[in-house]
Amino acid sequence: MLVADETTLSPAKAKIEAAKRAQSEKLAKRGYGELATAPPAQSSAAAKPKEVTKTFAELLAASVEQRETLTGRLSENEIQLLEKKLRAAYPGLE
Repeated sequence: MLVADETTLSPAKAKIEAAKRAQSEKLAKRGYGELATAPPAQSSAAAKPKEVTKTFAELLAASVEQRETLTGRLSENEIQLLEKKLRAAYPGLE
C-alpha cells in the first residue's frame, strides 16, 4: 500500500493517484501543468525577434505587402479598406 500525507490509501485510490501523477509528469514534459519548469521550445520562425512597427504608415505598408504576397496586387479600393480596418484596430497610432 502507498502512503500519502500520513494516511494509507486503498489499492483503488493508489492506482488513481499513480495515474494522476503520471498524467502530471506527462504534461510537465510537454511544458504544461504545475511541474513544468520552462516553456516549450519555440519554432525557428517564432524565435526570430519581431520588428516593432512605429508609425501607422509602416504598419499599413507591412500589411499591404503581406496581403499582396498572399493574393497578388491590391487595388486602391482594397488598400483603402485595409487602411480603414487598421485605423479601427489601432486608433491611437499615427
